Amino acid sequence: MTNSFPKSQRLCGKTTIDAVVNSGLSISHTPFRCQYKLLSIPLEAPVQIAFAVPKRNKPRAVDRNKIKRRMREAYRKNKQELLAHCTTHNQQLGLLWIYTAKEILDYATIEIKTKELLAKVLNAISHA
Repeated sequence: MTNSFPKSQRLCGKTTIDAVVNSGLSISHTPFRCQYKLLSIPLEAPVQIAFAVPKRNKPRAVDRNKIKRRMREAYRKNKQELLAHCTTHNQQLGLLWIYTAKEILDYATIEIKTKELLAKVLNAISHA
């Protein structure tokens, strides 16, 4: 399995994003909050994810984009276990990854926290 992050793995479309936001479950692990939902909508990939940095926390677009780049890279490098689980159990998962910290964290910290949150999500969907 490659470490790429193609368009098919990005959560797009108003209906799927609304489904995740409105009726999905939430897990928090500072500096992130993750909204997730097992979807019945047929998706191109077993896991689709979107990243968000609220404007009220980071008013400058440059800072929001920098944080989203770091979040995407950390997810791209550490997603294999989650993808493998969803593929073997034939599940469709939609994720919304929200950055909640006020300060800009370095990449190493974001990657460590991403690994921990991915483990929490995997544990939650395993017991669902």
